[in-house]
Amino acid sequence: MQRTVEQFVSLADRLLPRAVTGFYLVGSAALGAWRPGRSDIDFVAVLTHDPGSTRLRLLHGLGNLGAVGSALRTRDRAIPGTMNGVYLHQDDLRTPVTRLRPIASHSGRTFRRGEAFAVNPVDWKTFAEHGIAVRGPEPDTLGLNPEPDTLVAWNRENLERYWRPWGERAARGTLRHNPVWGILGPLRLHRTITTGEVVSKEDAGRHGLTTFPHRAPMINAAIADRLGDRTAPLPPLPAVGEFVLEVVDSLR
Repeated sequence: MQRTVEQFVSLADRLLPRAVTGFYLVGSAALGAWRPGRSDIDFVAVLTHDPGSTRLRLLHGLGNLGAVGSALRTRDRAIPGTMNGVYLHQDDLRTPVTRLRPIASHSGRTFRRGEAFAVNPVDWKTFAEHGIAVRGPEPDTLGLNPEPDTLVAWNRENLERYWRPWGERAARGTLRHNPVWGILGPLRLHRTITTGEVVSKEDAGRHGLTTFPHRAPMINAAIADRLGDRTAPLPPLPAVGEFVLEVVDSLR
């Protein structure tokens, strides 16, 4: 991961000369749960100015050629190791997260101007408390405002607006997706709502083992898959959908 990050930052300096004043790793890398061949590399880049969409798109494309090549060789459609990031103006770092408008963001194949899903109370709490400074001051000195009073409400809304429809479609058999995402994703939100903590997918799974012990076989299989052990069979997606709805309903 370190080499990939260094190469990306070096490329950013060439494409965006003198623009990148801060570069921070967030997501699974910041939570100590980055897994080779499983995880993307999430970042926040702090810029002196808006360099324009063309240069940012070029950075994302060229900076991820290695991840794309590896995915082609292994036939992995998820393209693990992708550098996914948010670009912020340096003057906006102290803006409350729910009012923060980024310059742009990249996630997988998607480029967005002026918006980013990863600019939210959960990701900003991770940034503020666990972010890794590749360039720039430590995150706890930046004056970030993750608006902690909105954390629980944001997670509840995400459960209802994203995970409930996801679970319903999966339960009906009309959704194609990775079962591990469906097993561990809502458990992360459950953990945050019930404890106020933001944790990795694996730790969310361990939380699920104590909260939903009757679902231990599927949760253990998902944790093992995240850790690189794919010997345990994963459940069919309709069963995962039923579990997602159980998690959502448990917090109503």
